[in-house]
Amino acid sequence: MSVAEIHAAVERKLEKKVVRDTVGSFLSVSARSRSSPVVRTGRALYAMPSGRTAV
Repeated sequence: MSVAEIHAAVERKLEKKVVRDTVGSFLSVSARSRSSPVVRTGRALYAMPSGRTAV
C-alpha cells in the first residue's frame, strides 16, 4: 500500500483527521523494527507480511 492509502485507512479507522507526517513517520520507523508488522516494499510502499498482525 502507498503512504496515501495507509493514511486514508488510518483516518477511516479513527474517524478523524490525522497529520500525514505522523503516518509517514510511523511507517518509516516501524519498517526498521523486526518486531513491527510493517515491511517497506519500495519507495513509499509498505506491506504487512502474512503471519504478522497490526494492533
